[in-house]
Amino acid sequence: MVVTSRQSGFTLVEVLIAASIAIAAMGLLLNFFAASLNQMAHLEHQSQQLIVEKALVVEFGEINPAATTGGTGKMGEWTYQWRTDRITPFTQGTDFLDGEIPPRHFALFLITVELKQGEQKTRQFELKQLGWRA
Repeated sequence: MVVTSRQSGFTLVEVLIAASIAIAAMGLLLNFFAASLNQMAHLEHQSQQLIVEKALVVEFGEINPAATTGGTGKMGEWTYQWRTDRITPFTQGTDFLDGEIPPRHFALFLITVELKQGEQKTRQFELKQLGWRA
């Protein structure tokens, strides 16, 4: 009588191949998550930059570029430097919104803003705004 023993299980080669496939899959997942984290950090930076730019546009809406030619400032971690350049000649007109009768002279100005966060690359944007003088 011949007794045969049949053992069930995986061979060493099968285990090594399965482990290699699992390690490769984990490596791909790790790369995917690292790229996602980098993209999220980049989007967060851009979002903060847009919030600061919007706040600066509101702030510059309060100034008269004919009276103030430039300056610097800080908003959170962001620093900015700005200057104004007149792009049209002054023209006489009346400010009907304030109800003032005395004429004023108006000109269009270009406000150039350089925005920087720490040692990162400087971002520049421009906006146009009316300036006046009596």
